[in-house]
Amino acid sequence: AMLTIVVEVSLRDQSQATHARFEQKMRHCPEVIECFMVSGSCDYVLRLACRSLDHYRELTNAWVDDGTLGVERIASKPELQTVKSFRGYPLP
Repeated sequence: AMLTIVVEVSLRDQSQATHARFEQKMRHCPEVIECFMVSGSCDYVLRLACRSLDHYRELTNAWVDDGTLGVERIASKPELQTVKSFRGYPLP
């Protein structure tokens, strides 16, 4: 079974170049099923689909180790149970 994890990412700096490099990496990473820029205590919220916790750790460790991405901090919240999944936007 796939492990889905909600991940909060904080970047080291707020330069447009750092954000652009991070966003490009997220767009091309198949494990990233959703990515949102947010305001507040972190810069991005992602949903990841991974085979295992080891797979998740390898993936996120590689992001932190890649200095060009500028990742300062990653906080993960494994999804324990789907209470309601996205089924499309409500009709007006």
